[in-house]
Amino acid sequence: MPSEVVYEDEDILVIFDRDENIDCFVTFTGVGDHKRKGFGQDFIKKNRYSGLFFVSKWNHWYQTQSMPEALTRAVAVLDRHSFKTIIGYGSSMGGYGVISNSSSLKLARAILVAPQFSIDAAKVPFEKRWRAEANKLVFSRDDMASQINKSTKKSILFDPVSIDRLHADLFAQFPNTELVSIPMGGHVPARVLQDIGLLQTTIMGLANDSFDRKAFLARLHADRRKSKTYWHALYEAASPRRPNVALYAAERSLALAPAEPVMLLHRANLLTRVRRFEDALVAAEAVVAAVPQHPAAWRALSTANRYLNRAAESVSAARKAVELRPKDADLWRLLLDAVMLAQDYDEAVRVGTEAISLAPHYAHTYLRTAQALHEQGKLRAIEMLAKAVALAPANQSWATMLADWRNDLAEKPTLSPT
Repeated sequence: MPSEVVYEDEDILVIFDRDENIDCFVTFTGVGDHKRKGFGQDFIKKNRYSGLFFVSKWNHWYQTQSMPEALTRAVAVLDRHSFKTIIGYGSSMGGYGVISNSSSLKLARAILVAPQFSIDAAKVPFEKRWRAEANKLVFSRDDMASQINKSTKKSILFDPVSIDRLHADLFAQFPNTELVSIPMGGHVPARVLQDIGLLQTTIMGLANDSFDRKAFLARLHADRRKSKTYWHALYEAASPRRPNVALYAAERSLALAPAEPVMLLHRANLLTRVRRFEDALVAAEAVVAAVPQHPAAWRALSTANRYLNRAAESVSAARKAVELRPKDADLWRLLLDAVMLAQDYDEAVRVGTEAISLAPHYAHTYLRTAQALHEQGKLRAIEMLAKAVALAPANQSWATMLADWRNDLAEKPTLSPT
């Protein structure tokens, strides 16, 4: 039977599936999930539950002017069928949609996977992941204290290592809130459960009040290393400061999913960071073979070749990256480093000028362009280096270099004006 369209406009779609169960799920889609399909719709149908599904058509955190009308029509459907228990279910933005509308929907239970308490910087200054989206919104329906249903039994699945823990802590101040910690689950900890075959048992247990926390934790602890998502999250956590740990995590993830391009790329970049340049070159070549149309693959290849002093190969790979994404200033800087290694200073000045036009506030580009001009004996090198110093005044080595160049000019003014 096709889904019943309960409400639709340019922002929201609400659809309903009726089944024989006396209970009903209400779900909200998350970030980037804008297909005409409800979150968990197939899973809910498979388990013979009725389902009411809010589908966002863009990332609006359900702050649209039409949301009250969509809710009114949705509630009318729920009332018409007199369900015994109404269960909310959502992830990320979808979790926010569930809990922020829990009073209107009269939810008995809410299963929230890494939900946000808000994305409004005034309320959660620590949340910066969706600032661009938040800046487009008017937060007219963003008061958890008044919108949350205090009597709803709330289960929050989250990774305590991620920023999602701070949101979970804010939800924990409300009664009837249960925190379910999934270490190294990342922002989508349900994927770890899915990877190890524990997701359906967990969601259904939370939905029908049969969740066994002790058994859940034992199974999670025993099997989480079988999840590529677990290793990916460990990579993300370790990468900023512990590259060797991140590399180990990347390799464990690839052992479970050998052809995953993103992790192949991460591994190639990490091998460069830990100075295993020959291995990095082999890894980068594998990434290029897997995703030849992705500029990041060619960037990794160019970088590995540069560290091995393979100038021609580094230039060739960097040119391919620029060809694939010609307006990316970072890739032009990559090419600049490569042509400097090749000692092609005329080309370096041309490339540096293009990189500056695309991103005029990046100090390193001025430095490298200045060095190319200096190698050519051009007076403009001093002007270019002065701009680099102005953009990075704390860099004493650049300031010293500028002073030395000016002293050299005073002692032997042989530089060409241009």
